[in-house]
Parts: sequence; structure tokens; C-alpha cells
Amino acid sequence: MRTHRDLLESRRYGPAATFFLADLYGPKDFSERDEEVARILPMLVATLPAAAIRALALAVELDALSEELDAAMVAELRRTAAIATLGEESYARAFRRCARQAERQRQVTLVREVGDTLDSLARKPLVWTAVRLMRAPARLAGLAELHEFLETGFRAFRHIVQSSEFLTLITARESALFDRLFAGTPDPFESGARN
Repeated sequence: MRTHRDLLESRRYGPAATFFLADLYGPKDFSERDEEVARILPMLVATLPAAAIRALALAVELDALSEELDAAMVAELRRTAAIATLGEESYARAFRRCARQAERQRQVTLVREVGDTLDSLARKPLVWTAVRLMRAPARLAGLAELHEFLETGFRAFRHIVQSSEFLTLITARESALFDRLFAGTPDPFESGARN
């Protein structure tokens, strides 16, 4: 949140930044949404545009990867007993010890791909109208989490006139932060927080 505070507070980028932190990167439990996707995948493939299916698949992959990386971090923090006194320095050490640089870069790439896909979909009036009209039927069908994810993402990207700049900022900052963490830079969360 500190790295992207300016985006979160921005009238232009705030909704998209909040969506990224809450619905893609956040600590929210996405298991219900992912179960909904798995349960109705054949129907989704038959009714949604390929780009919508791609957005869901990428989001599920991002969630699974993020959970795996978070679990590795928690295991490392517990192993070193640093979890009891968690701070930026102990977090940075654990981050380096986990040594998952390729996976961290994949995480950033997935964030960009989900954003690009949602942005392209949000610009299509028929898709946006269909998503909004499906709110009540989705709830009745037990697909509220899945629908909320799609509608929140679409709304966030419709709010941005040109999302390329936003997505570039997010991915550049996350990549730079990961580089500083892996390099052992002192105060990695402070240095270069704004690109």
C-alpha cells in the first residue's frame, strides 16, 4: 500500500489500484471464486468471450501463485522465528531466503496480463452491459464471488481513460521492489518507491 499510495489516492487510478490490491494481490480468500469458476467452466467457455475466460484463468493462476509464495514466506518466517517480530528487515531477509525470483517475476507478469485483459474487455460496451445484467442471475446461481470479481475489475478499468500508464507504473514498481529485495538493498521499501 505504501508503494502505491499515490495511485490509491488518485481520482483517476484509485479504483483500479484498490482492485489490484484487494482482488488480485490482497489477503482475500479467493477459494470460493475459484470453485465457482471450476464448477461452471463448461458454461463459461460456451457463453463468455475468450478474453473473459483468459482474464479468469490468469486471475486464478495469479491467486494460486501468490498463495504459494505467501506460504513459503510464512514457513521461512516461522523457521527463523522472525514471525513473532515481523518487520521490514525480517521480511526482506525471508524474501531473499525463499529465493523465488522467477516466480516473483511471473507474479508481476500475471498482474499486467490480468490488467490488460480486463481493460480490453471493459472497453467493449456489449460485454460491460452483459456483465452488469448478469448480477442477479449470478447470485441466484451461486456465482456471486465470480461475478463480483468480474464486475469490480470491469468497473475499475472503465474508470481509467488510458490504463496502459497505470499498468506500467504498477508492474515497474513491483519489479523494482522485488529487485531491491533480492539485491539486499537497505530499506528496499523506501528507496525508489516512486518511479
